[in-house]
Amino acid sequence: MIYVSAGKEGDAQVKANLAIEYPSQYRRDKNWFSVDATLKVTSQLKIVVNEYSSAHQDWTHMYLIPPNTIGHIHTNIDTKLKLGYSTVSVYDHSTNSYRSEEATKPIVKLIDNKSIQTLEKYGKVTVVVEQGGQ
Repeated sequence: MIYVSAGKEGDAQVKANLAIEYPSQYRRDKNWFSVDATLKVTSQLKIVVNEYSSAHQDWTHMYLIPPNTIGHIHTNIDTKLKLGYSTVSVYDHSTNSYRSEEATKPIVKLIDNKSIQTLEKYGKVTVVVEQGGQ
């Protein structure tokens, strides 16, 4: 899946370099290809999480939401929510430092395709907002 950002209505140019993992016996061969495309942008998605957005922030970006909280997501078009990847910070005693790793238990849950409820654990979660509701 490739995601593209366009700042306004009109055309957006996309150039993607895609790589394919080859078995080691083919590692000297070219394993990537390029694709160019022109996308017609008909509307712009704006996202607002009222409790955590300022007036000038209505684009896709990061929100810091405390544990055990519900953040309501408002958009200007009909959308659906999907959970992407989740990571948590883990303290590594062997190196006396923190590292990120994929979460093995849920950090958030989606409520009625309109809200995100954070659970007790801190971490980083990607929530994908897609056009076209339920």
